[in-house]
Amino acid sequence: MASTEVYHHDIITQCQHELAQLLQPRPEFSDLIDDLDPHVCSRADLVAAIEAAPSRELRLYLYATYQFREMLALAIGAKF
Repeated sequence: MASTEVYHHDIITQCQHELAQLLQPRPEFSDLIDDLDPHVCSRADLVAAIEAAPSRELRLYLYATYQFREMLALAIGAKF
């Protein structure tokens, strides 16, 4: 892997690890997130997950994902 690929892989791995830590004490919400996949689900499903999040940390993580997807859609001219 090139150095930038390694860097991006490290970031993704770190984010996945942090999310797993947040979800560990909440298996019922973990199942919902596994089924939903906040990185590719519909906007409505992501908003519903944000509203249902059982902790502030999970809500903020999902909201950051929402914002990222919104900015990406704007940048590439796609619908979110």
